[in-house]
Amino acid sequence: MMTENFIDFLKLFFPLNKQSNLYNNKYALKADSHAQNESSKFEINWVANKCQNKARILDIGCNTGRPLNDMTILLNSEYGRGIDINPSAIEIAKSNFPNLNFSTYDGLKIPADDESFDHVLIHHVIGHVQAPNEILAEAYRVLTNGGSISIVTPNWWYKFFQFPINLFKSFNPDLTILRYYSNKSLRHALINSGFKSIELSNIGTLPSWINFEFSRLRVIAIAYKK
Repeated sequence: MMTENFIDFLKLFFPLNKQSNLYNNKYALKADSHAQNESSKFEINWVANKCQNKARILDIGCNTGRPLNDMTILLNSEYGRGIDINPSAIEIAKSNFPNLNFSTYDGLKIPADDESFDHVLIHHVIGHVQAPNEILAEAYRVLTNGGSISIVTPNWWYKFFQFPINLFKSFNPDLTILRYYSNKSLRHALINSGFKSIELSNIGTLPSWINFEFSRLRVIAIAYKK
């Protein structure tokens, strides 16, 4: 466990570039359990409160479809589509939410036409993907003009400050994460992909021994294509 925490800490400075092979049925069920906790629901509600008139929603890395389902209900959307590299997760999503549309994809090219969605949801995914810049460029491509993107991801600063506590507690890190984002690095990635009017915040718990607002558990962002 200590070795895994050291490896996880090093990802703050030396991101990995090889996608994990751990995406299977076990991982899908674990992520689905996480999507049902109160913090995940709070994150989806935070995003939904920032969005208006989003008729068509795409969830990149949808896993079992729960965040997408919650978003479509909160926004009263007419169409929701989820894509994921994990076939096991997609099968569960299709079974649980037959009113939505789910399919696997290669993790790079989004199987959708230009300007076909009003909102793109990337919920706890950007730190896992092998080519984040390509994913953001693809998200920009499939968004309508004036459409929005939302991203929720673990906070670089939280992970940095929490590292000694994680060692002491024998914390079990998520081995599928390749990199971590701060407000600054996520803003930079969005700007480089063409997004405008970027709003970032930090939400969730603070590290156990510090009380700085920027160090909260999650980075959360809303940005627009204009």
